[in-house]
Amino acid sequence: MAPPTDLRAIFFEEAEELLIALDAGLRRIESGDAGGETVNAVFRAVHSIKGGAAAFGFANLVGFAHSFESLLDDIRSGERVVDAPLVAALLDASYHLADMVNAERSETPLDPAVMQHAHEVLVATRDPASQRISIEVPFAAVPMDFVPLPLAGRIFDIDFAPHADAFAAGHEPSLVLRDLCALGKAQVVLDASALTADFDPAQCRLRWQIRLETDRDEADLRAVFDFIAGHCDLAIRDAVQHPSGDVSAPAAPPPLPASPVRAETPAPRSDVRPETRPEPRPETRPEAQAPRATIRVDVDRVDRLVNVAGELVIHHAMLAEAILRSGKRAETDVDRSLDQLKQLSRQIQDSVMAIRAQPVKPLFDRMHRILREAASVAGKQARLVIEGETTEVDRTIIERLADPLTHMIRNSVDHGIEKPAARRAAGKPETGVVTIQAAHRSGRVVITLSDDGGGIDRDRVRQVAINRGLIAPTADLSPSEVDALLFLPGFSTAAEVSALSGRGVGMDVLRSEITALGGRISIASQPGKGTALTISLPLTLAVMDGMVVEAAGQVLILPVSSIVETLRPDGSAGHRLGLADPVVELRGICLPVIDVGAALGFRDMPVDLAGRICVVVERDDKNTVALLVDAIHDQRQVVIKSLEDNYGHIPGIAAATVLGDGSVALILDPVELLPSRSLRKPAVPARTPIAAE
Repeated sequence: MAPPTDLRAIFFEEAEELLIALDAGLRRIESGDAGGETVNAVFRAVHSIKGGAAAFGFANLVGFAHSFESLLDDIRSGERVVDAPLVAALLDASYHLADMVNAERSETPLDPAVMQHAHEVLVATRDPASQRISIEVPFAAVPMDFVPLPLAGRIFDIDFAPHADAFAAGHEPSLVLRDLCALGKAQVVLDASALTADFDPAQCRLRWQIRLETDRDEADLRAVFDFIAGHCDLAIRDAVQHPSGDVSAPAAPPPLPASPVRAETPAPRSDVRPETRPEPRPETRPEAQAPRATIRVDVDRVDRLVNVAGELVIHHAMLAEAILRSGKRAETDVDRSLDQLKQLSRQIQDSVMAIRAQPVKPLFDRMHRILREAASVAGKQARLVIEGETTEVDRTIIERLADPLTHMIRNSVDHGIEKPAARRAAGKPETGVVTIQAAHRSGRVVITLSDDGGGIDRDRVRQVAINRGLIAPTADLSPSEVDALLFLPGFSTAAEVSALSGRGVGMDVLRSEITALGGRISIASQPGKGTALTISLPLTLAVMDGMVVEAAGQVLILPVSSIVETLRPDGSAGHRLGLADPVVELRGICLPVIDVGAALGFRDMPVDLAGRICVVVERDDKNTVALLVDAIHDQRQVVIKSLEDNYGHIPGIAAATVLGDGSVALILDPVELLPSRSLRKPAVPARTPIAAE
């Protein structure tokens, strides 16, 4: 009988979590923490994947995982010393194991030659002698008589009863019994009395009684049941102290309920060593610490809940608008109930957003493999440093960040990190460092990927742009504008096409992907010290707090997270520097003023500061500007509606929303709002599509 589809989905979800744990453990081993607990954690991850794969008949996956855990078992037993080549082999094996899991999930088989090569490398790593040249030496066979050694004299009676939810949790009792029987000579009796004609095949209704003769102690026996301990009833008793030497007639098992089904235990394979597992620490036992209650929910259901919560926000605004138009006085029952509804809708929205929020750690951990493979192709040495891995971001954003981060990692290795010889000549360590940082800032999540390489060769970038007709030879560009040339379509400074770069389809695609997420990307570089790419993204793609403002007769929304303060400047606070836009003096500091109505084209010329309001906002680069608006109406939650799919990108506009009266209002993007003079006089030649940053 084929396993149910939902159980298969559960297996792949758990396998993904186990692969993350496996990668984290191998990273600790690579950093020098090869202690017993770390190796045991890695071993448990591989063993659990193997057990689940066996339940679904993934033979290739089971075989590779078995060889993998055999190598890990050699490390646990002290037979292998952890060194750099062994760590590299373990990392390669984990990558191939992940590829095999993904192939089974997508039902797309891997190349048999690739699988065979990976398995042969793993076997050769475990037994280096298998790669040595064998020399045949003639010899005469000497007959020898072997006397079988008796087992040590301990006999245990074991009662094993998996819970009904054992299958749903990804456990296969037959594999547990197999591992138990490998520890000695066993007699197993199956109790199927709980099975009825209408039994549910997704639930486990079987139990077993085992009499095991072994040289192991009770701790080794209990270790076999570590993974299923929270989903079974287990009792282990020392049946009798058996004298050493006489093992021919063990005592009969205790009587069982009526009509049991007896099953003979197959003899353990001689080519597979019995697996030994350490006794778990007391604090990790199920009896000592109950697991956190969790529930698996389909992502589509969560997304539907988010949409419903967004509609609740919109209809609350419409209801408030209708009550306001009806002339109801404040402090009435209707007004108080409306205020309570507003608070409840905010709580619902915050709770839904918390469900969707996920830490960026799993995504960042996947970049270790990308970096290692890119460095291998480029012939360079590099390592990845991760900071802020607990930063939480909306799940939708995390899923769509994988490709942009991959582009950034490959570019850092190919164009940033130098060859080992060049780094030595520059007084740097041979191994370059690529750092990924994540943090919350001004209501957004900021991800920075930096390297300690040679930086951007701006002279070369400028010359390539001139040769391709992207800028005029006489164009006067600032360093930041030269760096922005890298984002032009088809731009590449690579001298030849390689496996990593040279086709000019990297940075412009990267910017497009980030823009589609409602984000921005900027680049900064210091010659000889490295380059940093910074991505700024919204924390969520659903709802935000906004301030309702008016400019040139248009109602607009300004994100509250970017607002520092508001002020109404008097005549002495405003100044104009030549023909440039005005500035406003705030506590001894002059801030540039951007007339929102003129910057968006709602009016032709900027207006005076008198009688208007300046909203001071902070940009991603921590610089502050003052946005000039005509009035501030309200502050409320607004539902974000993207304009990218139906219309396109508008400079200075992040998205749109629906107001309480049913009208559509644009949501401002303070970073992309340019001074009004940029509408009349381009800062660079017209044919150069360079961002103002």
